Amino acid sequence: MSRLASTLILVGLSVSLIAGESDPFTGTWRLNPRKSKYPPGTCPKAMTIVMESAGNGVRYRSETTQADGRRTEARYTADYDGAEAVVTAATGLMAPVSLRRVE
Repeated sequence: MSRLASTLILVGLSVSLIAGESDPFTGTWRLNPRKSKYPPGTCPKAMTIVMESAGNGVRYRSETTQADGRRTEARYTADYDGAEAVVTAATGLMAPVSLRRVE
């Protein structure tokens, strides 16, 4: 998944934070297609992202239903140290991600 696609995924998502979590990215996020901006014809029908605290970073899991009905899943665990983490999906490996916390 490209950086642009990763950025677009987060646009228009509503968050349901787990009580007591201090990381604002943890929680369950659901896509709101009406408030999201995707290139024409690329907006998923549905997407849910679950982010949980994991050590010094997060554990990410997403389930996406494309407009044509195809379902995909992706997972990774990454620390906020800038090191690349492998993203796995049912279709194989995806582009790696790296996370760094900015104050």
